[in-house]
Amino acid sequence: MVLGNDHVLSSALREMNADDRDALTPARLRQHLVQQWPNVPAEVLAQNAPRQLYLTPAQVERLQAAADSVVALREPVLRELVELLTGTRRYDAGTIRRLAELKAQAIALRQGGADRAREILTAEQWSQLPAPMRTVGTELLLSPRTEFSSGDAY
Repeated sequence: MVLGNDHVLSSALREMNADDRDALTPARLRQHLVQQWPNVPAEVLAQNAPRQLYLTPAQVERLQAAADSVVALREPVLRELVELLTGTRRYDAGTIRRLAELKAQAIALRQGGADRAREILTAEQWSQLPAPMRTVGTELLLSPRTEFSSGDAY
């Protein structure tokens, strides 16, 4: 029992009465997942001039092929993740098991893209890239963190 004003409960009630502008739509969920799944080979190509990597034509060709491969491998995993996470059966045991498999696959594919870029670059070129690009991480958040309009998060 809570006496007085519980700011978390008040925030939750206020959010339930909010409109659907901030609802988790398939498009927003996809954007959230893509933001966590960088296409490292494509990002390396974008960093060539600003970081003065001096990529050779052969490196550019191999990085472009690797970037295209990341997109091709990422797309079906993203599509299924979004379908499962926004679908009506998202809480059944089979779906939860499949989500765990897809999450592991996504993390492995994301790391594979970074590894492929590292193989193509020289050690000096790789070291010139920003640390977040070189270390893609081992976690993937399946849904965005929700913040109440009051600033509280859960």
